[in-house]
Order: sequence, then structure tokens, then C-alpha cells
Amino acid sequence: MIKMKHKLIFFGVIVLLTTQILSSCKDRIEYQDIEGNWTLLRANRNGKPTQTLDNVFFEFNPGNRMMTNLLGTENTFEIVYKYPVIEIKNGSDLEELTVKKMEDDTLHLELRIINYKYDFYLMRSESN
Repeated sequence: MIKMKHKLIFFGVIVLLTTQILSSCKDRIEYQDIEGNWTLLRANRNGKPTQTLDNVFFEFNPGNRMMTNLLGTENTFEIVYKYPVIEIKNGSDLEELTVKKMEDDTLHLELRIINYKYDFYLMRSESN
């Protein structure tokens, strides 16, 4: 009877671990998923809404290139994407973005600059 309980517990743990592994694989966002044009819906700075970033866009292109006007003018950056981090190779003030969530045509990115945490809520668009 005790051996049977141990087998059931062991089987339950295996099923639970397998379920966790499979569900985490589905949540992985590939670079091809974020490729394209994204316009800002809203932005938060340190958890509070900010309007200073209106009209910001991000464009993720094939060949690991990102264009954005986040710094005031349009700039193109070479990037390396290792989920969930987008490392910006030649970004001076920008070092990395973190993909927090993606659903259908919306994307949530996080960025830290100095002591500020920015959350960008973006919507897929046709072009910028």
C-alpha cells in the first residue's frame, strides 16, 4: 500500500512538471512574433502614466534591427534577441528592453534608464 502511494505521488509530480514545462514553452515569444511596426498606446514611468512619450514607435526588422524614435529622432539599432531580453548593441543610453507580455496585436516592453523604469504598451500597426 505504501509503495502504491509513493508511485502515485511520483506520477503526480511528473505530470505536474511536464505540464509546467509545456506551458512555459507556449509562453515563449520568438523574434518573428514581434517583427513589424508597433505604435505606443500608453506609457508609464515608474508606475505612473506619462504623456511625454506620445508618438513613440518601435519597428523590429529582419536581420535583428530595431528602429525607434524613443530618443527624439529616428534611430536604427543592431539588436540581439534572447527571450525575454532585447539587447541593444549600439544604443548609448539604451541598453536593453524586456518583453513582458504579448497578446495578438499588443506588446508590453519594459526599459530601465538610470533610475527610471518605463513600461511601453504598444499596438501593432501597418507602418510608422
